[in-house]
Amino acid sequence: MGAQRGGEEPAAAGARPLRRDAELNRQRILQAGREVFAARGLQATLNDVAHHAGLGVGTVYRKFPDKQALAEAVFTEELDEIAAMAQKALAEDDGFAALAGFLERALGWPRTTVDCAS
Repeated sequence: MGAQRGGEEPAAAGARPLRRDAELNRQRILQAGREVFAARGLQATLNDVAHHAGLGVGTVYRKFPDKQALAEAVFTEELDEIAAMAQKALAEDDGFAALAGFLERALGWPRTTVDCAS
């Protein structure tokens, strides 16, 4: 869904792709961010995320300069997943079945969105 603020965009136009270990760390950070934000809300710190990911806080800060950048990357990934579900539904011939299937997948999806008011 667009460039991520602070997080390196994998294989962005003209940019070198991340090294394998760097991409794995990025994925670990995003997964940890998803889980920590779901459990603790947006009051969680990048230190909390780093600890949960089993990485040093410096590694997290190299990928995401602040908590807002990480939260944006986490939410962007989640929105991309929902958009992919919608695209799959659009490809179906039966509109009702497509809508029903989309809603079942989207509502049953184990998402970890957080209450932004927290």
